[in-house]
Amino acid sequence: MRLSVRTGQIMSVCVGLFIGGIPAGAVAEVEDPTIWDKTPPSITSVSLVESGPFSYGDTVSVAWAATDGGAGGGSGVWLFRVSGIDSANNGFSFGMSLPRGNTSASGVATFVLDARATHFNGPLADGPVHIWEVIVEDHQGNRSSWGRIDELRFGVNAPAAFRSKEISLGQDLARGYLTLQTSFSPQPSDLRYIWRRDGELVAEATGATYDIGAEDAGSRITGQVLATRAGFESIDFTSGEVVVPHATVPIWRFYSPVYGGHFYTASASERDRLAAAANGPWRFEGEAYSAFDVQHPGSVPLYRFWNAGIKAHFYTTSEAERDRVRRELAHEWRYEDVAFYVYPLSSQVEQTRIVSRFWSPSGRRHFYTASIEERDSVRSKYSPQTWRYEGDSYRVPQSTALLFPAG
Repeated sequence: MRLSVRTGQIMSVCVGLFIGGIPAGAVAEVEDPTIWDKTPPSITSVSLVESGPFSYGDTVSVAWAATDGGAGGGSGVWLFRVSGIDSANNGFSFGMSLPRGNTSASGVATFVLDARATHFNGPLADGPVHIWEVIVEDHQGNRSSWGRIDELRFGVNAPAAFRSKEISLGQDLARGYLTLQTSFSPQPSDLRYIWRRDGELVAEATGATYDIGAEDAGSRITGQVLATRAGFESIDFTSGEVVVPHATVPIWRFYSPVYGGHFYTASASERDRLAAAANGPWRFEGEAYSAFDVQHPGSVPLYRFWNAGIKAHFYTTSEAERDRVRRELAHEWRYEDVAFYVYPLSSQVEQTRIVSRFWSPSGRRHFYTASIEERDSVRSKYSPQTWRYEGDSYRVPQSTALLFPAG
């Protein structure tokens, strides 16, 4: 009984609402009234296209189908209405005119859950909202109705969630920038970007893209997005931290078929001098890996020795090994100071790779490689008498040099 009372209340209000004609914005079509009789049209199906839950500002779509109950034909329009009621018995209604075929019609009627709705008894209350009745009416006032079809689960007056939103932080450290990538539906009326370095606001960075500078090396950068739109919940998104690596330098590798060994240097001038010697003993092989030319937190010195007798270099991060060689083998190996800086083998820094070390008992020299493939090839191809694998020696950054934008 309660259902029939509510339905009747809304139907009577809907009739009063539309008695003056087709709703505003609709285009009325003149039609020969003789093609209509007094038999009401028949609604054959009504359903929600999407079941929700819905929020304030969402578009609700109702699929419907009806047939003309009369014997007449011709084209024209039907009046289509959706009526509902909230938890406080406040009624609302949406109306529109829809084209009619000769004897039947179907379609999808859409309406937006916002202030454009006609509120009869005041603003709609929070809580469940029912689509209580759907009415199709012809020009003669003949109508057919369909009872309650579903319940919209939301609070009408509560702020809506954006129907879709995607926010992510993209990074291209090699090219020197970070980007906050956003996609919203509907679009926010106010969209702001905030960047922080080690928790401190970077006042000059207010766009979606953050240009990495030399001052950012070793810092943790975060991006924040603030988005607002009337009637919608505010969005406050903060990205995860991106640790900007310190700028690296390439480590160049040479091989000498004369001496049977390799040489590694971070010095561009040393590289150019050896490479320029066309008939020299050293053949340039390119970049072996990257490292640091100055010490940064977490990095350690890589010490370099030179043996003039066998024309070989020796590299180690071990202070104990450095001191032993200087103490016991100074007559063979001359200490040349720090070659460059690397990470110790125990480092927990992400995106590093291991440099492996070999020793040749016959050649009395060491070989180093950051290539897993080369390491495995040497181990499988040569006997331990030629190249004995001594294990992992230290770590170096996975990526090549970080390029800071000019200025």
